[in-house]
Amino acid sequence: RNGYLVAFPTETVYGLGANGLDASAVLKIFEAKGRPLNDPCILHIPSIAEALELVELEGSTERAVFERLAGACWPGPLSIVARASARVPRVVTAQTDFVAVRSPAHPVAQTLLQAARVPVAAPSANRFGHVSPTCAEHVAKDLGHVDGLRILDGGPCGVGIESTVVKLDIANGRVVVLRKGGTTGEQLERVLAEGAAEGAFGGTNVRLEFYSPSHAAGGTSSARARS
Repeated sequence: RNGYLVAFPTETVYGLGANGLDASAVLKIFEAKGRPLNDPCILHIPSIAEALELVELEGSTERAVFERLAGACWPGPLSIVARASARVPRVVTAQTDFVAVRSPAHPVAQTLLQAARVPVAAPSANRFGHVSPTCAEHVAKDLGHVDGLRILDGGPCGVGIESTVVKLDIANGRVVVLRKGGTTGEQLERVLAEGAAEGAFGGTNVRLEFYSPSHAAGGTSSARARS
C-alpha cells in the first residue's frame, strides 16, 4: 500500500507485485522489468468477491460465466479478462478497457493478498524477455538491481508455467483462450458444459475458442444450456 515492489510466489511462477490501484506504483513494475507499457498486468486478488469490484460484467449471463469459471478454477492458474471498472488505472490495462483478474493458489500469495487489502498487479518477476522465475533465487539473480525490492521466498513453484488467460466475449457467445497455461482447455470445457447442463447461462450458447491472429475459431467447443 506504500508504493513499494514485492516479489512473491504463486503456484505458476514468481510475480513482481505492486498496489494495483496506484498507477505510480504499477509504473515501477514496468521500470524494473524493462517492460513495454503496451503489455498489461494481471490483478491478483484473494477471492471472487474482490474480483467483482474490478470488473464491469454486462448482463446476467456474463456474470454467470465469470462466476462459474472463477468458482471452479480459483484459487488456481486461470486469469479471466473482462471489462475493467473505473477503479482500475489505465496503466494496468495498457490503455485498454479490459483487465485480467486472478486468485492464485499459493498460500504465501494468499497471505500477501489478504494482508495487502488491495489488488496486486503482477507480471512475472523477471526482466522483460527473460525466462519466468520459479524460485526466489531466480528473482534475486534477475532483479537484484531493483532498489528496495522485497522477495518472499515460498520455495519452488508447483506448476512452473504461467496461468491460462481467457477473455469473456459473451456478446458473441464465447470464452476465448488468449494464452494457454496451467488450466487446460479440457477443464474449461467441462466447467462450461456443467454450467450449461444446470441452466446457469439461461439458454445462451457459450463456446470455448482458442485465439489465433486470423480470428479463426481454432478448435471450438460449445456448451448449450438446457431450457
